[in-house]
Amino acid sequence: MRTVFLFLKIMDQLRAENAQLSQQMALLTAQVAQMQAAWPCHKCPVAVPDKFDGSLAQFPAFWGQCQLYMSLRPEDFPSDRDKVGFLISLLSGSAAHWATPLLTHPKQVLDNYAEFCHQFQAMFEDPV
Repeated sequence: MRTVFLFLKIMDQLRAENAQLSQQMALLTAQVAQMQAAWPCHKCPVAVPDKFDGSLAQFPAFWGQCQLYMSLRPEDFPSDRDKVGFLISLLSGSAAHWATPLLTHPKQVLDNYAEFCHQFQAMFEDPV
């Protein structure tokens, strides 16, 4: 009989400790959530590249700026389509004219960043 009483007493103590740990866990979880909400979202202060009009002389600088921007903000470009869309949004003049058919033809290039880069560089990179 004494063993049963001792067992029940230990079970009560364990339940009390478990309840206390659950309360502490809930408090810590709430504190972490509050700290995360108050923490400023840090984004790299790199500037958005200037528009590219198709000038072969401007291509290396434009291309480098785009690669830098996307590499420093990977959370903004989770897919190939996001990268291609970003690059196309920065085109003007003859470069925009070149990209327009890509928006209306089969979407394979829009979803394939490597292929888009290959075609884009073949068109605008100075061969010299």
